[in-house]
Amino acid sequence: MNTVLQENIDEALERVISCGERVVLHENGKEVAVMMPVADLALLEEIEDLLDNDAADKALAEMEATGEQPIPIEVIKKRLGMA
Repeated sequence: MNTVLQENIDEALERVISCGERVVLHENGKEVAVMMPVADLALLEEIEDLLDNDAADKALAEMEATGEQPIPIEVIKKRLGMA
């Protein structure tokens, strides 16, 4: 673990817990990770789910519009050498 982080992790965690801050962790000057409140993570996951659902709805609508049929999972597994 980075020495600076080791020296400041308690303070950083307290800022996340008490103030709801997001703390960006750096390694060699590059942003590599983030500490954030669990509520923020839950919100990001909810947004991701909504975007995924929207993309799936669009794909289904396109299939219906073009008359394209879904590929059965068994066929996909066989093509990938998993069957």
